[in-house]
Amino acid sequence: MISSTWMAKTVVFFSMSAVAGYFIILSTKKYLEKNTLITTTEREPQSLRYPSITFCPNFHKDKSDIIDVLKESEVEKLTPEALSEIVKGISYSRSEILLHFSHNWKLGGYSDCARNNDSLWSTSIPHPFASGTCYTYNPPADNKPGKWSGYKIYIKIPELAFNAVNKTEAEVEVLKTDFLMDMDIFLHLKSHLIYYKEDDMPNMIRVENSLLKYQEETSIVFNIENAKYINKDEAKCEASESFLFKDCVDELYTKNRDWQEPWYWNPNIDKPRSINKTQVLNFFNNEYYSGKRMWIRDKIYQSKKDLQIRGCSLPCNRSSFVLQYSYIPRGRIDIGWSESDFDFALSVWAKNFKIKYNSEIYVCDETCLIGEVGGNIGLYLGISFMAAVDIVIDLIKSFKKYSMGLFS
Repeated sequence: MISSTWMAKTVVFFSMSAVAGYFIILSTKKYLEKNTLITTTEREPQSLRYPSITFCPNFHKDKSDIIDVLKESEVEKLTPEALSEIVKGISYSRSEILLHFSHNWKLGGYSDCARNNDSLWSTSIPHPFASGTCYTYNPPADNKPGKWSGYKIYIKIPELAFNAVNKTEAEVEVLKTDFLMDMDIFLHLKSHLIYYKEDDMPNMIRVENSLLKYQEETSIVFNIENAKYINKDEAKCEASESFLFKDCVDELYTKNRDWQEPWYWNPNIDKPRSINKTQVLNFFNNEYYSGKRMWIRDKIYQSKKDLQIRGCSLPCNRSSFVLQYSYIPRGRIDIGWSESDFDFALSVWAKNFKIKYNSEIYVCDETCLIGEVGGNIGLYLGISFMAAVDIVIDLIKSFKKYSMGLFS
């Protein structure tokens, strides 16, 4: 006869096995769902490389489109040397725009006026008629935080940019402000500049020109946030450390031709810079302004979503900038020149280097799955196996008693 103890142990065995199976199924389901969450940490390094800063003043007002300038030019081959001379004739120079530019300005550092150190600057024309000639300053070393180690910038609007004849002081201020509104200023990581007008791109931010005040100092305090996302089907991103979103975007606009623009050449793209004037003009005249090419002409208005749809995934590891604006009246600006010497003043600096790190992680990854399955096996199946052993022992004992009674 089967004892009640044996029956209880049998119930324990099957019930614990069922519970273990239930929780293992739940753990497996949670793993397969691939749900994620964002974790946030904060670190504060003692020093950090400042972001690069780029200024893009428009071409001269009567020369707003480099394509039209090339049409009028007698140059046949657009060699770098020949193009440099053409661009020089339609651009405001760095020294014309930047009355003063210093970095680490009260701590000695790299220069009293970094504006004149050509080794720290690069020049580009990222768009044939919207950008003008862009000047990018790349910091040579890390900085400590604080206003005195930041950028000190004084902008002078060139007299060629407006006509001051018979204009009142208020009218001149409007003309200078209008010029500044058309001059784009970007903060970005080195080699990550993408020229755009609207949606912020990865690893950079566009300074809001409308917040800069005439003959006052605009103090811009920046903070950096780093993020690391997971490449998922519903949110694709590029995980490779060597991936540059800028290179993908540049290549996107050249995929239907085997050459790059002579005024904007990306060495990371395996296509030569065209020096053939006829080839360049034919392309822009016949295709650039046609409907199917309109998005190339308007690439400065493409959003991150637009670019993703066209084949450029965002980098999984990317940075963003948060800017805070405040103002210093012209009478309190720390500068040795008279107030009339500059039109706009900027200081760009970091109060501290507290960097926020946002990391996307799976709610349950492989380690979680192994841990939860192993735990359930260890707990519930462990109990059921113990019960199973007892059941086997009881069966042996019962069989032994039955055998002895049979042959006695």
